[in-house]
Amino acid sequence: MLSKDRMLTVDSDWDVFIRDEVHHNKKAFFTGKRFAKFLLSMNDINRFVGKARDGKDVTVKLHLGGGWHLSLSPGFACVDIRKFYQHSDKSIRPTKMGIALTYDEWDALMNAAATINNELDGFKAISICWHDSHEELEKCSECAPYTPPKEAVPKD
Repeated sequence: MLSKDRMLTVDSDWDVFIRDEVHHNKKAFFTGKRFAKFLLSMNDINRFVGKARDGKDVTVKLHLGGGWHLSLSPGFACVDIRKFYQHSDKSIRPTKMGIALTYDEWDALMNAAATINNELDGFKAISICWHDSHEELEKCSECAPYTPPKEAVPKD
């Protein structure tokens, strides 16, 4: 439990779910690889959350994998984990799928993530994506889920 109404669960495929028990449409989802990437970023994210908690204006948007991002925005005392999509005009926009965690819930998530990493043997074997070339990276739907911009081709 992250709070009275928020729960974190891990399934048999090592997928991690954060969900609101009252408002069922409020939820976030991490594949094992995505959660491994999240674990590697935890210390940096925690530094940003600490600054935001201290009242500093912090703007962060971190790609977690697939269409999922974690963000902090000035004026909002929460950590937002949300799925984004690429609109037809090529801009990246948020969906309704996601969850905003209070700073106390964020602390509980950090504790739960450390426990998962330390106590569930399977997580240590999961690695994040890696690619032999930039071309492979651009084709990976986990690392680059949005259509890369086409380079302008000069006309003769």
